[in-house]
Amino acid sequence: MKTLLMIGLFEMVIVRKQKGKKTDVIWIAFSIVLVLLFALGFTLPMGFDLIK
Repeated sequence: MKTLLMIGLFEMVIVRKQKGKKTDVIWIAFSIVLVLLFALGFTLPMGFDLIK
């Protein structure tokens, strides 16, 4: 879910930049989601046991 949010935020940055609108708030949200994704990625175990 967070990856879709990150992709969406980056697309919003690109579109708003092309239209000449401000992108400050979206860049802040993008960086927060990026930090959360890295934190989640480093704390999760390497493998998943999906058959349990």
